[in-house]
Order: sequence, then C-alpha cells, then structure tokens
Amino acid sequence: MERSDTSRQEGGLDDGAKPVPRSFGFGDDDAWLRRVRSIESAEPLGQIGAYEILGEAGRGAQGVVYRARRSGTRLEVALKRLVAGSLATPEMRRRFDREIEAASTLNHPNIVRILGIDDVDGQRVLTMEWVDGVPITEWATAKGPAGRSLNELMQVFMKTCEAVQHAHQRGVIHRDLKPSNLLVDDGGEPRVVDFGLAKSLDIEASEDRTVTRTGQFVGTPAYASPEQLQGVDPFDVRSDVYSLGVILYHLIAGELPYRVSGSLVEMAQAIQETEPVSPSSLSGRGDRMLDAIVLKAIAREKRARYQSVEALADDIRRYLHGDAVMARPMRHVDRFVRLVRRNPVAASFMMAVFVGLIVGFVHLSRLSGSLMEQTALESAAMHSDMLDRLNTLYSDAVAWPMQGLGITVTHDMAGRTDAIPLPATFTIALGEDMEDSKYGMKLRLYSEFPYRTRTNGGPHDNFERDALRQLRRQPDDPVYRFEDYNGRYSLRYATARRMDRSCVGCHNHHPDSPKRDWQVGDVRGVLEIIHPLARDVERTGEALRGTFVLAGSISGALFLLSIIAMFAGNRRRVQRFAGGRQGR
Repeated sequence: MERSDTSRQEGGLDDGAKPVPRSFGFGDDDAWLRRVRSIESAEPLGQIGAYEILGEAGRGAQGVVYRARRSGTRLEVALKRLVAGSLATPEMRRRFDREIEAASTLNHPNIVRILGIDDVDGQRVLTMEWVDGVPITEWATAKGPAGRSLNELMQVFMKTCEAVQHAHQRGVIHRDLKPSNLLVDDGGEPRVVDFGLAKSLDIEASEDRTVTRTGQFVGTPAYASPEQLQGVDPFDVRSDVYSLGVILYHLIAGELPYRVSGSLVEMAQAIQETEPVSPSSLSGRGDRMLDAIVLKAIAREKRARYQSVEALADDIRRYLHGDAVMARPMRHVDRFVRLVRRNPVAASFMMAVFVGLIVGFVHLSRLSGSLMEQTALESAAMHSDMLDRLNTLYSDAVAWPMQGLGITVTHDMAGRTDAIPLPATFTIALGEDMEDSKYGMKLRLYSEFPYRTRTNGGPHDNFERDALRQLRRQPDDPVYRFEDYNGRYSLRYATARRMDRSCVGCHNHHPDSPKRDWQVGDVRGVLEIIHPLARDVERTGEALRGTFVLAGSISGALFLLSIIAMFAGNRRRVQRFAGGRQGR
C-alpha cells in the first residue's frame, strides 16, 4: 500500500529515512480508512471461516485487517490475522496472542469490542466490531476550516480518556495511541482500536526488552513518549498520558508540538531540546489554563506529567466547569531555567558576569567603607594630637606665665575681662566652638576626678567609662569606636591626657580638686573627639553610585548579550527541529 502524506505526518518518517517497523494493527497510516470508504461493492472477495471478505481495510508490518460480513447475515465485522500466516515467527504469534489477551479483558463502550477468536487453517483470527469512523483529528475538522467547537473536542477527548483509563485499570497499556487508533463515528462517539502493541502490567515484559535490544521501535514516533523513543524500560501508564497529550495538542493547535520528520534519534533530540509553543498561540483557541493542561501532559519527564489518564481527564473537566485546575501555567522563572539548561556556555558566562558584578559591588562597598573609616581615624588622630599640642602650648606659654604676672587663671570666665581660662577650660571652649561649625565635630574632656565645679566633667556612657579603664592600663593606645551618637553614625576617638609637671601642684592643692595625690604621668582624664560621618558616608555613597552605574551598565550589556545568545541558540534549535511549520 503506497504511503500517503497523512502517513508521513503521523508516522513521522522522511522518504529517505529508515522505515520504522510496525507491530500489526490497523496499519501504519490512515490510508486504510480511505480505502474502506472507497469500497462500494458488497461482492465477497474470498472467505475466512464463516465470514465473507468485502475488502482489505489495512495492512501493517505483521497484521492485516479485513472488512468482512458473516455469511447469511448483514453483520459487518473487522477480521484481523497475521500477514505471514503459517510462516509467522514465534515472536509474531506471541504479539498477536498478547493483543488478543489484552483486548479480551476490556469491556467499555468507547473501546472496540471483541466478538470472537477463531482458528482458521491453523491461524488465529480476531473478530472485532466494525467501526465506521474517521480519525479523531479528521473528525475535528469535518465541519470546515473552523472545525468543531472546543467544547465538542473536549467532550470527545474525555470519553477517549475514560476508555484508556478503563484499560489501565485492567493492567493494559496501549502504547500506540494516535489519531488513526482513535476513531469517531457519525454520532460523535470515539472508539479506541488496535491493541497490537499493548502491554500488560501483570506480565514480565521480557519480549519488549528483546525488541529494544534488537534496535526495533514499537509505536508511532510522532505520538510516542520520550521513554519509548529512547527504548527506556519500564513503560507505564504515563506513556499513554503523553500520547494523549500530543493528540490533544494536535486537536487544539492543528499541528504537532514537535518536528516529526527525520530519524528516531532526530525526533528524540527534538523533543529533548525544543520547547513546544503553547497550542492556543497557534490556533487562537483555548487559554493559558488549557495550555498548562496540555503542556503538563506532554512533559518530558514522567514525574512531571499527570500520573494517570484519569487525572488528565479530571483536569479537563475542571477546566470546562470553570474550576481551578491542577496544572499551572509555566512561570517565566521556569522558562528561564529551562533556557539556561539548554545553553550552558552562554548561561555560564552570564552567571560569571552576574556573580562577578555582585562580588565586585560587595567588595567595593566594603573597601569604600574601610577607606572612609580609616580616613576618619587618621583625621581624628590628627585633631587629637593638634589639640593636645595646643593645650600644652597654651599651658606652658600663656596660662602659667600670665599667672606669674598676676593675671588670674580660672575656670569661671563668665563676665570677666581680667582673667584668662585654665588650659582645660580653654580646650572645652575650643571644642564647643568646633561643634558649632559646619562639620559638627564635638570635643569632650572628662575624668574620674573632675573638679567639683565641673558638673559635666565625668563619664556619661559606656564608651567613656570603657575609655577611662583602657587608657589607665594602656595610656599610649587610643580607644575608638564607630557607633551611633545622638542619632548620627560617628567616630568616637579617645586619647589619654597625662599629668605633667606644671599641673601637678595645681591639681594637688586646688580647693575644687577631689584628688590630692597626683603624680607626673598619671592619666588625669580623657580627650575625646566625636566625628560625625554623615557627610563622609554621603560622599562615599555618591562615588559608589557612580561606579555602580558604570559597572552595572557594562555588566548589564554583557548580561543582555548572554540572554540574546541563549534565545538565539534556542531559536536556531526551534527552526532546526520544529521548522517547516510554514511549509505545512
């Protein structure tokens, strides 16, 4: 029988490709249906047992199907027997027996009925009801270009699912579900036919593994699951779920989700590397929810599909009723992850750019913060040293010489014009003047033994108490801390003020001094500089933002180029493996 265009589309082989062996069934294609409809003469062409042969309905690699009529009646049936007849190999006979065994256990209105099994001339003949129908895809377009309504398609498809689920519940996997094995009659009733490749879940499938080892493929590649194309055992009901999903895709979109020409290896590669577009985008029928159902049914990995045909039918039923479905539309994140997996080189480059950008930003931020703090420390050390030198100079060159000339040196300068301030009072006044400047720097002088007249001369908080303790132990090492001070991020920098020879007598004999045993070198107090860092943080932030914008622009461009490269690679694969849509 000459192969037709329909057979190429369904069987999925190029003219130059190696033919895929078929188990016997209703043939490799739909040509038998056209042949049946062309039979006009009821004159018998021969006899098989009690049946008159009206014509050959189809012929496959191992089986042949006849349209026949029981002698003396008007009952038309379909007869199936092995093409090789008495020359059939034991393997062919086992397959035929398996079909008979599988089909005889099924009793469902949407599965072709087995009417009897006969032995004629030493050959087994399977008698089935004659189904005067067309493939489900042909039935779907029988009403013209617009075809059947979506609701009609879904109702018939759900009946088909119920029939396949009936077989699954009885341990039978069809393994060759395709449009020509799903016939729809004039009343819109579907029939599942041809269980020639069926597998019983209760029987050890050693035969199937033998077929796989010999390199034969059983099934129709365009509708076969990835595990069938790859010869991976064991098959289970999810293989039929996949085939039904492809059929549903075909019903909605009017075409197959993948390229179906070429060798088995090329078709398997197309399924693995090509992302099917949503069926609704090809036909305008359905929506994202229905797309999600279809794409879940034809997921590459079995665990990602519906785990039973019943679950698929239930989700379609929920969709038709307007209820929430179990399938979910693929998120953009999921699509991106799949795209990354298919483009490892571009994805690795993109990830390197992204990670490098993040690491660079983090490192630059830390480096900038460290530099800012180091600069603040150096500035505070410089100010502290300058103030200490100024205090010593004032004490040695001004205060005590003026006191020797009869000028009063006192801490109480309020309203007086005939006196000068003590060195400590001079330093405090200088600090107050600094605090009023635009820089906001503050100076603190405090001690464990402040003069009684200095109400603000003791430590105020934990830092100042810690500074006094540490500087008594290690007076040469400054104490500093970066922390919030009065609601502002600041550097607090404390250094020890030691008792020098010129001040010992004053402190030991002054009536306001609470301590009378000072010695040269004792830590008499602490000079603390409080440096607010808000302006420094702002300047650093501005510099970082400029750097980040520049680096981000460059990295973003590289990132965008990587994404473009991935999409371009995916587009080339789509054109290579799913191309030819315009031609079809």
